[in-house]
Formats: sequence, structure tokens, C-alpha cells
Amino acid sequence: MGLIKGAVIGLIVTFVLYLVPVVNMLSPFIGGFAGAYSEVRSAWDGFLVGTLMFILMVIPGFILAGFVGSLFNNIPGLMAIVTGLGAGVFFLIMLHTGIIGIIGAILGGLLAHD
Repeated sequence: MGLIKGAVIGLIVTFVLYLVPVVNMLSPFIGGFAGAYSEVRSAWDGFLVGTLMFILMVIPGFILAGFVGSLFNNIPGLMAIVTGLGAGVFFLIMLHTGIIGIIGAILGGLLAHD
């Protein structure tokens, strides 16, 4: 239960900090760190919290990407362009969130152990 709770804490912190203009590049690190530090006691559990946080963040991203793609359903050429660009941007944001969030969660779990 601690892994799921830590991942949800990290996810909420990450979403909130994505709205802050200067901090948004480090928000996955801070969210992963906060989630792992508050709930787990080892680096491996921190890795699991970061991975679960990443998986939980991908789900709303897919829903949002599908919604945006469906907005341009009546314009086939524009729909393909928007969907392709949206998928590329989505992939980059999720890659950034996943890698930096997992690093922050590992560090949080490691420091919580001591």
C-alpha cells in the first residue's frame, strides 16, 4: 500500500508543480522525491514508486491525446498533423517525467532509509 500511496503523492506534487513556471522542469524530480521519501524506506522501493508514478501519469496523457485528436475528426489532414505532433510532444514529456521522476524517487527512497 505504501508504494501506491507514494506514487499518488508524487503524482499530485508533480501535477501541481507543473503549473509553476520556473519549477516545472524539476517537478517530476521533486514529486518523485516527495512520494518516495514519505512512504518508502529503500532505493529499490523508490524506484518502484517512480515507475508506478510514471505509469499513472501516462494514463491521463493517453486520454488527453485521444481527446485532442478527436477534436479535429472532420478535417482529415489537420487531424493527422495534430495527432502526430501531439504524440511526439506527449512522448517527450512522458520520457522527461519518467526518467527524472524515477531518479528523484530513488534519491528520496535512499535518503528516507537513513
